[in-house]
Amino acid sequence: HIVAGDSALVQVLWLLSGRCRVQQGPNRPMLEAGGWTILDPGREYALELDKGSRVLTLLVPRSACPGWVRALPALGGAALRGGGPAHIAMASLLAMLREVEPLDARSDAALHESVVALIGSALAIELQERGIEGFRDRSADLRRVLAYISEHLNDPLLNVATLARVFAISRRNVYNIFQPTRITPHAWIQNARLDRACALLEDPGAAGVAVATIARECGFPDPAHFSRAFRARHKVAPTAWRRRAR
Repeated sequence: HIVAGDSALVQVLWLLSGRCRVQQGPNRPMLEAGGWTILDPGREYALELDKGSRVLTLLVPRSACPGWVRALPALGGAALRGGGPAHIAMASLLAMLREVEPLDARSDAALHESVVALIGSALAIELQERGIEGFRDRSADLRRVLAYISEHLNDPLLNVATLARVFAISRRNVYNIFQPTRITPHAWIQNARLDRACALLEDPGAAGVAVATIARECGFPDPAHFSRAFRARHKVAPTAWRRRAR
């Protein structure tokens, strides 16, 4: 029996072998091998494993998986269907655990992004099959999407496709969410990256940081790409902007 803990997290549990009885709220299933569930560590729950059973569990901050949080009240502790996106997410995590060498930062971020997106898709499918509507649309409003962009500007792979996967929505829906801003998601991401670059170039505390490093921290794949984008917007090179700021 586990009492309420960290409400800032979401837990996913896969049963690899054996059997496991789960209880959270009204849900009290017996999981068989291959089954999985999602749990809210902020509420009490119970796990009872048969001898020799093996589980894989994943804890993710709620801020990193906004598409999951809406599912917790209905699916917390429920037996969820095996196979599909959730199975692929589990297989990816198991493959990572078998690797001798740790992943580099970019690969680790890409794995996290894909696992979050796959589990989000699996939860959306589960809710739709149970007749619980609106999960996808409510999980991805403009505020949440912009917060995610702000937290992941250093990821050069951040784009419309990334947002669609993370929030378990279509690319068209991503564009629809941005309609009130009157600019495209790509333009918003680019502007946010350049705004952050300007702030770093003007920061006296970052005076010794190379322009190439600032480019990477703002998600540009290389200094040349950064310089072209910066010139297109500000009509000067990043180095000239830094000198002018001083």
